[in-house]
Amino acid sequence: MKILVTGASGFIGKNFLESTKHTELFTLSTSNISSDKIYKHFVGNLNDTSFFQSVLKEKFDVIVHLAWIGLPQRTSSFNSQNANLYNSIMRLVSESKTPNNVFIGSCLEYGSLTGEVSETSKGLEIDDFGKTKLKLCEVAQKFEISYDWLRLFYTYGPHQHSNSLINSIQRDLLRGNQITLNSPSLAHDFIYIKDVVELIDLICSVESSNSIYNVGSGMPTSTGQVANTICSLLNQKPMFAESQQEALTANISKVVKSTGWQPKFTLQEGIKATLSWGEQ
Repeated sequence: MKILVTGASGFIGKNFLESTKHTELFTLSTSNISSDKIYKHFVGNLNDTSFFQSVLKEKFDVIVHLAWIGLPQRTSSFNSQNANLYNSIMRLVSESKTPNNVFIGSCLEYGSLTGEVSETSKGLEIDDFGKTKLKLCEVAQKFEISYDWLRLFYTYGPHQHSNSLINSIQRDLLRGNQITLNSPSLAHDFIYIKDVVELIDLICSVESSNSIYNVGSGMPTSTGQVANTICSLLNQKPMFAESQQEALTANISKVVKSTGWQPKFTLQEGIKATLSWGEQ
């Protein structure tokens, strides 16, 4: 099976290369990367239409679209750049008739909704990033691309940016600094990156279903609880009350039924693995 992975040097891309069960991957990024699983690596810019057209001549069975300009920033400028980029990518993919495409969506497509949501839930007060993702999902449908759209909730793990929640808390504790959380009761649906990689692996192995899937743990956890878990793992006393606001959580029954996937890592297991990586 020929699988192309774009954005292979990013957060999800690095974890995918480390944990995927697939081998002999084709990868694409703006810089050189190395992995025993890479059969061929393309260095180039996806904004270069002729470059991407030449890559697509390889005739891939699956393309895992992980590239996204600007992350972790989600400014309107970056959103606009990504919208233009993916309009071009999707047109070229449609012309190449790639059988399977995996796109990464976001729980921000639900906006300010709280409580459990299904894939058919309509978002409220959606920010520009969420609107951009929603429009691109419509573009995939317009071009009649064979796709699966993975609507990721709050993904965490190794290779995440240095100012992410877990990395910043770990850094403060190791430096003896006070942990500062704007709202310790603010809660999210956290999902460990290796669970996400396992799902991408499964999706790559089956025919695209033109479906949107929620990808989360299905459970809310406050940032204060995350901080307390880190404190416990680093043999320090908990610092925050175990209370949490109502949070957006994923109903994952659709993806479970369709693929058999279920999250395997508990929050403590995922955080422990992330802390171990951060100490390297």
